Formats: sequence, C-alpha cells, structure tokens
Amino acid sequence: MKVLERVIEALESQGKKPSELCKHLGVTNAVFSTWKKRRSDPSLKYIPGIAEFLGVSEHYLLTGEEEAAGYYIDPHVAEIANELKDRTDLRVLLDASRKLSSDDVFELLEKINRMKD
Repeated sequence: MKVLERVIEALESQGKKPSELCKHLGVTNAVFSTWKKRRSDPSLKYIPGIAEFLGVSEHYLLTGEEEAAGYYIDPHVAEIANELKDRTDLRVLLDASRKLSSDDVFELLEKINRMKD
C-alpha cells in the first residue's frame, strides 16, 4: 500500500475530508486531487503535517507499520511526552526525559511552571 492509500484510508476511517487535510497543510484542494489523479504519493515535506492531522506517526505513513517500540522506556512518561509535544516551550524536555520516571517528569514540569510564574 502506498502512502496516499494510507492517507485516504485514514481520512475515511476518521470521517475526515481531504479538503480539511488540505486546509491543515495550507495547500489547495487541487494538490490532493493531483495526488489522486496521478496516483502519486505526497511530497515528503507534507508527511509531518499529514501525520499530525491524522494522529498517526510519520513512520506509519511511510511504511504502513506501527513502530515496534516506543521512544520512551516508561509508558507513563511516553504518555506525558505525547501531551507535551504541542507545547513548544517544553519540547526540549522530550529528549531529556527519555529515561526519567514519570514522577521525575512531573517534578520537572512543576519546577518549570513555578519558574514561569
């Protein structure tokens, strides 16, 4: 299955429209139509935005496979990291927190939030 097929499948299963994806990517609907007509995959520059919109990994879009093991050792820390990924001011913590326990991550976040106040 090609990338475009996975995108279309995900859009359909989530009840989302190609026009919504195009709006998210900042492109015209004609771009998506061109991919479909030519049966060509989207350019790699669009993969991060498509993955974000669909709530899937870039790895899945490109390979069709779920990532075998998560980046984070502690599943609770992975969950916290997923919540933090949209906060640009805290993104640097994601790499630094890989081996931290969930308690350590929470403590670190509390300290950062106190420093902001």
